[in-house]
Amino acid sequence: MSRETDSFANKKYAFTLVSPKQLLPSPVTTQKNRIQTRKKGKSAIITSSPYKEELEKELQETQQMEQLKVKRNIDRQTKKEEKQKIIEQKQKLMKKKQQNRIRQKGKRPRHESTAESDDEDDTSCLYCSGLYSESVEGWINYIKCNKWAHCGCADVEDDDNEAHVHLFIL
Repeated sequence: MSRETDSFANKKYAFTLVSPKQLLPSPVTTQKNRIQTRKKGKSAIITSSPYKEELEKELQETQQMEQLKVKRNIDRQTKKEEKQKIIEQKQKLMKKKQQNRIRQKGKRPRHESTAESDDEDDTSCLYCSGLYSESVEGWINYIKCNKWAHCGCADVEDDDNEAHVHLFIL
């Protein structure tokens, strides 16, 4: 038997001895950093008048700060609303101006001079001198000079709604 134990001791085993702590280690906890949300007070008699007065002052200051925050928020809201109203009013004015600038299409132009006869009630095109009564295509009116032109001569589409303002006055 000694031979068996000697041979047993001389052989290297594939498995080594392992402790239970190595197989299943105990959980490690970390300490949480706690953030203090309240201010620590002094150790004093609560009913004593200096300490009580100090606490009351602190309470009043915090209440005043909260009231100021509320007032600021209300002021910001009213300013935003006023700005929005002003912007809306400006947009309405711009729309009215654009509507006033939009050229009149398809209307028979007014006669420019009253001294001329009724036979010459037609207005001529600013570019090609074609008469309104002889033409079938659309016409546009230049607002500044109050002249009329064919849409084709002015290089403008009939369905184009943007205002066409004549740049030079004859």
